[in-house]
Amino acid sequence: MATTDTQQAAQFSAEAAVSAAEAKQYLIEAQQGYQDTSAAAQEAKDAAAAAATSEQNATYSEANAAQSAAAAVDAKDDAEAAASSASDYAKNKFTFYKTASDPDGTIAGLAATTDGQSFWVAQGPDALSAAWQYQNKAGVAVLQAKQPGTAAITGTIREFPTLAAAQADADAGNIPVGSTAYYRSPDDSSLAIEVVNSGGTLQPTGRKMPSQKYINSMIITDDGSPIMTVNDDVGFRLAALGRDLLQNRAIHAEYDDTLEGFIFRDSVGFIIQQIGVPLLSNVDDIQPIVEQEQLVTKALHAEATDDVTGVLFRDSVGFILLNVDGEQQSISDSDSADIAKRNSDNIAAADAMRAEINYSFQRPVFDINIIVTYGQSYSNGTQGFPCLTREIKDSLNLKMLGMSVRPLNVHSGSTFNPVGSAALNNLVAVNQSDDDGHIMTDAEVIAASPWSNNYGESVDIASLQMWRTMQFQQKVISSDSRQYIAVNCGVGGQIIENLEKGSSTGFYNRIISAVTQVKGIADAAGKTCGVVGLLYLGNEYNYDSTKGGTTDRVAYRNKLRGLIDDFISDTIAITGQESVPLTLLYQTGGSYTRDVTKMSIGEAQLDICAADQNVMMASPNYMVTGKGGHPDANGYRWLASQFGKVLHRVQDRSQQWKPLQPRNITIKGTLIRIDFLVWSPPLKFMSSYAIGTVAQDYSARGFRVTDDLGDVPISSVQIVAATVVDLELSRETSGSVFVWYGSETASGGCGNLFDSDGTISISNYEYRPDLGERSSANITALVNKPYPLNNPCVAFYRQATSL
Repeated sequence: MATTDTQQAAQFSAEAAVSAAEAKQYLIEAQQGYQDTSAAAQEAKDAAAAAATSEQNATYSEANAAQSAAAAVDAKDDAEAAASSASDYAKNKFTFYKTASDPDGTIAGLAATTDGQSFWVAQGPDALSAAWQYQNKAGVAVLQAKQPGTAAITGTIREFPTLAAAQADADAGNIPVGSTAYYRSPDDSSLAIEVVNSGGTLQPTGRKMPSQKYINSMIITDDGSPIMTVNDDVGFRLAALGRDLLQNRAIHAEYDDTLEGFIFRDSVGFIIQQIGVPLLSNVDDIQPIVEQEQLVTKALHAEATDDVTGVLFRDSVGFILLNVDGEQQSISDSDSADIAKRNSDNIAAADAMRAEINYSFQRPVFDINIIVTYGQSYSNGTQGFPCLTREIKDSLNLKMLGMSVRPLNVHSGSTFNPVGSAALNNLVAVNQSDDDGHIMTDAEVIAASPWSNNYGESVDIASLQMWRTMQFQQKVISSDSRQYIAVNCGVGGQIIENLEKGSSTGFYNRIISAVTQVKGIADAAGKTCGVVGLLYLGNEYNYDSTKGGTTDRVAYRNKLRGLIDDFISDTIAITGQESVPLTLLYQTGGSYTRDVTKMSIGEAQLDICAADQNVMMASPNYMVTGKGGHPDANGYRWLASQFGKVLHRVQDRSQQWKPLQPRNITIKGTLIRIDFLVWSPPLKFMSSYAIGTVAQDYSARGFRVTDDLGDVPISSVQIVAATVVDLELSRETSGSVFVWYGSETASGGCGNLFDSDGTISISNYEYRPDLGERSSANITALVNKPYPLNNPCVAFYRQATSL
């Protein structure tokens, strides 16, 4: 029987109603926890599609079926709404959030899904991603995708084809106020132009990305034309700087290939002087350098130096050619080549030294990190009053056992008896009486003789302050929960035989006592504890044979080696740590040096450092101020700053530190040439305060030469390259030749050779007459300035090799 249009419309309407009912049923099933929400949503959408088809068919029916068609439309709308509700519900139902108990949101997601199902975790409003999608794979959340968030757009600096495009993005809220963007430059003068959102409008910042065209225009060509000129208002050249040219009112110098060197001209162009030392190779074809104290071009190398009144001129490899007073050196090509090669070898050795990494000793990883100071009077701050480091930032978390780093029984006893109670207090320097160890008032210090043996500043205090400050700066932090504890067990006036383990004095046991007490405090607080370092300064008395100790190099070396080994084994036994503590020495010297021993104590200390990578020498002491035999308060803090600098390099940067020292010494005729291992080239001569208050500049800069006939006079000492020193002798030598530096005879255990380390001390030299400081300590060249931290050369006694 034929079906009428009205019947068809009614049929379609009925089908649509059925589809809508099915969609609603799917929604109900999803809301009741139906697991396959994606299928429910799809089926609802299929139902909606069926309803739409029914609606379309109904449309073709007769006009009298309008009511049924309208019903189909309503059914279709209901189906779509049901599908949308089902999809939204499914998405919302399976979207989870991070909480304190569920930090990544996956715990709840896994609990709500079965194997193979997916869920979302919202990442928060400030995250780069709005949400992360995970799939439940056998109970494990596997990341599938990330949905970008607003911060992924607003948190980036982007480039746009035009300013208008960038502004449109800013108007859309994607470039927040204060943020920057770039747009392509309309010409080749730059690649892109930076703009900033200022109150909703993009404004240029004035910064641009250079284009290749601009870079090409700045490349210095090889045509000899000046890089920079200064002209007067009518265009006449007043001054010029180029690869081959330096010209101004004071000088006109230029390099000329035909002359194989460079020439000086007067104001009208006539040659005044020609220096014919050619470049050694193409590698010397250098670019100009302009700095505060030097000017380097292919034409010349001119520099200002404290050792010459005026300007010093060097050739292309750094050899001195001319002083402004007209003193000119004549160096043969072969000699220049020898210096250049040795200098290159020395610099390569220094580069390798600085690149070497040492992870073998204990780092300060504990809650409480102990640094023990031990030795003779240099270790405990004898005569280091009035103390200066009276306040240290709490944030550095530096502590001491008791009210002083030293015990109450400073110079006697086998136990460490803290001043006050055995508690950890903030680290500061205090003045302590040599009589009974009590903390002195300022009035007592002022009343005391400046030459008494009372205690004040000691090396451990300012060294920890310097180390910790540099550590914070490197790590870009302002605080640290770890504590660094300084305990000072040193005893003045002792040979090493009285300080080693097993001595009848019992002094060594003060170390065990102090470390045990700190370990007990740590255990009571439930904290970890370890010993990270030994600072050892002492044995000046082992240079003096009348004191009863060994002066022999090998014997002393064995004793110091034994003391360090005992310290390592005993402290590890107390703390239970796995790694050995670092040992940091100073070189015994200065006025205590004795040439009769051939500088045995200082050389033995260098021997140990050379043989053990975990024992290092921070510095000699001769550069600092003092009271003759001992440093004063500024002198101790100066030496402490050097120790702190080295502790930072070694502990924080893991560098294998070595002080300035000789690598090789040769002699040919009357010329001795010395290669140096230099941490911060170039070498330089500087005044030393020689543990006093008057700057000392020695005639031979601290060097001495002897042979089988005795002393050999030195006529000149010259730094001929960044790492090389020449000694010119006044006579031919006979037999074995030895070079001394920092000898008793020539310079009282001191010298003037330093490197160019530019590290700035965190402490300044202070003159405090209000605290009882003597007037001779008022040194204009030092007061209120950071302590210089150029590394001084170690004292040494070495044989020269004949060429």
